Amino acid sequence: MSFACRIYVLAEDGKLSRISGGLFSEMLRAPDEHPFIAVANQRLRTAEILVELANRKPHRVVKGYFFYMAFDRHGVLDARALLREAAANIDGMLGDDRRVEDRIVGAQMRFAARGRRWKAPLHASTELYEAALGMRRVPYLRTQCKHE
Repeated sequence: MSFACRIYVLAEDGKLSRISGGLFSEMLRAPDEHPFIAVANQRLRTAEILVELANRKPHRVVKGYFFYMAFDRHGVLDARALLREAAANIDGMLGDDRRVEDRIVGAQMRFAARGRRWKAPLHASTELYEAALGMRRVPYLRTQCKHE
């Protein structure tokens, strides 16, 4: 048994696009080098769907994680915000045996992270899961070179 992660974005107009895992990693590592001009000044609903594979083909959806990605006026991802959210989520999994001051900061981080998540309505989650299982073709979102 193996797994794959699929990353999708829902544009403000409801259009669904996919981002390759490699590109997403590069966007987190060096966001300035991977701008998305088409989504400049937007906050996009994003879904990370974990899929179980059987014979290298999508078999079932294991989990969906829904969050927002913000892009600046140049179409550059706010990677710091995503990394802060990831840290807050990890912090939330830790026990509460720390000092009171640490717990207050941790609560603030978890509250901020909650504001960066969204709950997918049934029609959106259905569309996302169908795409992740290969039942629906979804175009890839492409970056643009900064010099174009």
